[in-house]
Amino acid sequence: MSTLTQPTALYDGYDSFLGERRDGAVSGGTSQPTDGAISSYVYVCTSSESVSSALSVSASISASGIDYSASAKATFTQQLNMTSTSVVVIVHTIYQIQTSAQSYNPTTQPADVQAFFTQYGDSFVDELVTGGEYYAAFVYNSTTTSEQESITASLKGAVSTGATSLSMSVSTDIDNAASSNNVTYTISQNVYGATGVSLPTDSSGIITFSNNFSQHVNAPEVLGYHVTGYERGGVTGLTAVIANRNLFGTDTTPADVASTLSTLASTADTIQAMYSGYQYTGDSGFAAKCNQINADLSTIDALIQEIENEVTGQNTAPSLPSLSYGTPVASYLVKPPVSSAAGRFYDLSTSQIASGVAPSQISLTAGGFQVIYSDGTVASHNAVGKSAGTLSIAGTDSIAKVEFATDLSNVTCIVTANGVSVGDSPPAYALSKAPPTIIGFTGNTATAESGPGGYGVITISISPAVWGRSPAAP
Repeated sequence: MSTLTQPTALYDGYDSFLGERRDGAVSGGTSQPTDGAISSYVYVCTSSESVSSALSVSASISASGIDYSASAKATFTQQLNMTSTSVVVIVHTIYQIQTSAQSYNPTTQPADVQAFFTQYGDSFVDELVTGGEYYAAFVYNSTTTSEQESITASLKGAVSTGATSLSMSVSTDIDNAASSNNVTYTISQNVYGATGVSLPTDSSGIITFSNNFSQHVNAPEVLGYHVTGYERGGVTGLTAVIANRNLFGTDTTPADVASTLSTLASTADTIQAMYSGYQYTGDSGFAAKCNQINADLSTIDALIQEIENEVTGQNTAPSLPSLSYGTPVASYLVKPPVSSAAGRFYDLSTSQIASGVAPSQISLTAGGFQVIYSDGTVASHNAVGKSAGTLSIAGTDSIAKVEFATDLSNVTCIVTANGVSVGDSPPAYALSKAPPTIIGFTGNTATAESGPGGYGVITISISPAVWGRSPAAP
């Protein structure tokens, strides 16, 4: 049995329960590749589900086709750190060659179904998509529902589906949506099948790169594939195997269900990390849903292992309540917005904030202060001169108060919610922790700027996560 986990050629075998490549039990008759085709898409998204839909591998492969880079796209989507009020524009370009099997012949028939399944799986690849793929995400830092709606309305003209090239007006619409709504955006992007290329850094460059993408595809990769059951390739005796494969419907394999729950669990874990990092307890139902997701994931994993051990056994589809939840999106407001701090030192990135990174130690000096964060990041705010004291902040504690000099030239006192303090004139009582929570600092550094002034704090206000947002219509 091959050690590869994903198919790379027509007629490769496939295990629909684990979602892995196996040796092939049918041989190719004829196959016909299509000419290379390029398609570009622009979507306006307000949920993780709609971003995932916009990143689907191909419009030409059938609905039950499998995206070779689905895991990478799930990670990409998660790392966008969307909130419930985010707007994301996806620019997605695919250059693809699709090869379809025209006929096939079985090379073996199962004398022992279990042994056959272990070596060859239950299905084989009958369509393969190769080529290159490029996608970019513009994430607007909208913070309210009304702002989200206004940005979405501004982008209405940017949407384009299945075009061979994109109008440069898409770039104008993307930029105008930011300027007219007084917001900014960050850009994330990824590319497959093109090596040694320099990715663009602005909206106009991204549209130009998309329109010329076929010229950049110099190392084509497998983008996706479609599998069909061996019974359609002339292999007999698989009735019990087919029944297990179709437990969740003819187009949803157990591997699909396991992948969905795994992605859901990962997304929920990220939000829980933020909650824990900032001691947020206001989402009363979140923990119960996380527990159900993990329980359902254990259930489907156990079912798959049982089928792997006895593929002809009789099974029923288990109840998996968390499949009805939708995908959770964190809901929080950071002030000042990270992207508004251009030209000033800003301790935390959006990904750090989404992961709940918080100060763990702060050292005051005559010239400024130094912060060590919970992920090990060290930020120096002109921390020179004699030490004025060090404050260690427990993982269950948080900053409740920061006092600055009148000219904002230095931090003079910091007090935690548990009453631990450093600096001059700390209050003689414990402060109650309340939103917004202070999670970091902005301001000068000895290397970035010279002279005093300009310090400030980063605060976060968290609300319960929003589950199951509907995709924005293209």
